[in-house]
Amino acid sequence: MKHKYVFSKDNDTGKLVIREYAELSKEVFSIVCESSCEVKQIEAAMPGGYEAVMAKMRTQNFFPPSNYLERIAQAVTELIASGEQSMVEVQCDDAEFLTKSLKGLEPLGKIDDEAEEVPDEFIDDDLPDDFDDEVKPGASGVSIDIEDDIIEDEDD
Repeated sequence: MKHKYVFSKDNDTGKLVIREYAELSKEVFSIVCESSCEVKQIEAAMPGGYEAVMAKMRTQNFFPPSNYLERIAQAVTELIASGEQSMVEVQCDDAEFLTKSLKGLEPLGKIDDEAEEVPDEFIDDDLPDDFDDEVKPGASGVSIDIEDDIIEDEDD
C-alpha cells in the first residue's frame, strides 16, 4: 500500500498540521488521519534526533510504521528549520520496504516435490476390533433440553 504524508506549517498559529493519506484505490489517495501539534514542541525535540521528533508528533491516530520514521522526521525537521517553506510531502510504498528487506536472503534449500517414503514402523494398520468408523448421531450421550416457555415468549 502506498502512503502519503503532508505536513503544513502554519506560522500564524504556530501549529504543524499533519495529514496522512493512503492509496485505497489505484492512484487515488484518501485521507485517513489529520492531526496537529505545536511547532515549538518539534523545535524543542530536534536536538534529540529523529526519534525525539517522531515521539512529539505521534498520537493515537497518527502512528506511522517504524520503517518510515526517519524519512518523515527528516522532512519535518527540514520544514521547521526552513523559514520560507510551508509544506512538505513524503510518499512511502510498502512494496519498496518489503523488497529491500528481502534482498540478501538466501533460499533455505531445494524443496523436493516428492515426499520421502514413510518408514513402515510409523504406519499402524492394526485397528481394534470394536472400532467403528461410522459416526452415529446422538451417540455422544449429551442431551439438549429446550425450554418451552422461551419459545412461547418469542411468539407473543
